[in-house]
Amino acid sequence: MILAILLSLAIAIFRGGRIFLLAQTSFRFPLLILFGLGLQLAIFSPWWPATLYESIGFLYLVALSTLLSAVFFNRHLPGLKILGLGLASNFIVIAANGGVMPTSLEAVRQAEMPDVLLALETEGRYRHSVPLTEDSRLPFLGDIFGVAYPLPAPRVFSIGDVFVAAGAFWFVQEAMLGRARAQP
Repeated sequence: MILAILLSLAIAIFRGGRIFLLAQTSFRFPLLILFGLGLQLAIFSPWWPATLYESIGFLYLVALSTLLSAVFFNRHLPGLKILGLGLASNFIVIAANGGVMPTSLEAVRQAEMPDVLLALETEGRYRHSVPLTEDSRLPFLGDIFGVAYPLPAPRVFSIGDVFVAAGAFWFVQEAMLGRARAQP
């Protein structure tokens, strides 16, 4: 997600966009966005205590539902409906699987993430991820894609993550080019 936003910023600047236009974009209920993103930042930070890993699933669903509310109130802005589709997809698969994201071990191998692979294989969990099995619900919505090179950091991701990144990319482009004005 961060990579998509940075890439979008660079492309928008190349296209003549201005960051101050992005900053001037008016959001409805901006505290919902700050709370949802802040909660995600906290629970997925390296400082989140391992003793609280069991709470990540519930808190992640709270963060996603908060962000979905923010997207609903700001759906008039370009790209946010697509972003919302991605958030909803991730919410649905995590909720359907009891607060965890089913993750393909093959995708983790493709992403060259040996520590994550070891945790998933030996402990059956890595933070909010569990191995994708035949018992996983909605497996096609789980983290089934893995990429290492050429990304600066390896990643496993879902189709929902693709929609989130695409919606964020579109929004940043339109906002920096002055086409993301709030409607009354």
